Amino acid sequence: MDANHAPEGVITVITPTRRRPHLIGRAIESVANQCCRHVDEHVVVVDDCPSTWSWLGRELPPFVRPRFVARGPREVGGPTRAAKLRDIGTSIARTRWVAYLDDDNEWESNHLHSLLSEAIESACPAVYSWTQVFHRDGTPYLDEVNPWSHDLDSGLAEYARLRRAGVVTAGSHIYRDRLDPFDGEDAVRSVDQSAWLLETELVKRITFSNMPMRPNREEGLAEDDVFNLNLVAEGIRARSTELATLRYYLGGYSTAPEQNEPADW
Repeated sequence: MDANHAPEGVITVITPTRRRPHLIGRAIESVANQCCRHVDEHVVVVDDCPSTWSWLGRELPPFVRPRFVARGPREVGGPTRAAKLRDIGTSIARTRWVAYLDDDNEWESNHLHSLLSEAIESACPAVYSWTQVFHRDGTPYLDEVNPWSHDLDSGLAEYARLRRAGVVTAGSHIYRDRLDPFDGEDAVRSVDQSAWLLETELVKRITFSNMPMRPNREEGLAEDDVFNLNLVAEGIRARSTELATLRYYLGGYSTAPEQNEPADW
């Protein structure tokens, strides 16, 4: 069976969000505009934000399922909180497959269909796309600096390493992300969470909150990077569609703290 003949509603999409209703609308529209009918529901996990919850009270596509998650007295924004929200979304998924779309990103219309086709053809429990990287204003990111590095020097060095590895090409905004199963200086594990299609039971077993390594801003290690490391440690084989169907926008974080608000990194 290929994706053209897959049953309808085999994918749950999960999106954590906080204080960004101007962006969550675009993410919802991106899911609604997928070229297939593979989506069963889009779980929008609202991170203790009444204004976003009110915004979601308007008329939405019928597959959108908002869920409000309050914060405890010691809970703050950042990767640990984002990991918890992803796990909450995954816990209520009823489908075989799950995908994660951050509230400030969007997908090309063939994103989920191409991922599901690859998953069915390869019999892999974890498949991912390549990424188009944009500035927040929608212009392509063409700087020869890794945008997720902590400072300019490390960004220049990491971009050069990724260029040698064939992940990036000067003058292009496409990142040919990888999840290398080997260790060492040449290993690349750059898949963003919004690029994945994963078997739900696999994610429920590994979980995002399982963090043997703490997220670290200076090392560019967020919760999705730790999840990638856990996939490799579990020996999970992953495949790429080699299609740049994720549109990644720089300059945001789904559960980022407000100015002067504490964060966990």
